[in-house]
Amino acid sequence: MPRTSRPQSYYDDIKTKFKEERDKRLTYRPPGTAQYTSELTGELEKYSTDPWRKEAPDREPINDQVEVLFIGGGFSALLTSGRLHERGIENIRIVERGSDVGGTWYWNRYPGGRLRASTTCMTWRCLAPP
Repeated sequence: MPRTSRPQSYYDDIKTKFKEERDKRLTYRPPGTAQYTSELTGELEKYSTDPWRKEAPDREPINDQVEVLFIGGGFSALLTSGRLHERGIENIRIVERGSDVGGTWYWNRYPGGRLRASTTCMTWRCLAPP
């Protein structure tokens, strides 16, 4: 199909429309970093807590030195920490916001989900203890 040429006014109209829509968006939010908040209120308030969390035991804060610190306990942190442990690095800490590790698999639960295998435990060979 041959390519047709469009007049410059066509592109100017698109740019004008984008600018108008951008200006609309900017009028409804605070400037700078004030637009970002961790306060969830109203309908979104239910998302501010971890629904799977059990009561955490009282303990003193951990104040130590580690060789490797992972912020977030998702699959990448689990896999990488396992590989580092295989290479002799043993002073590893994973800090997770949720009450357990797993990343996406922790936060996204699938009620009624089934496994097509008779096993009740899934393991990854790369994470198995030596």
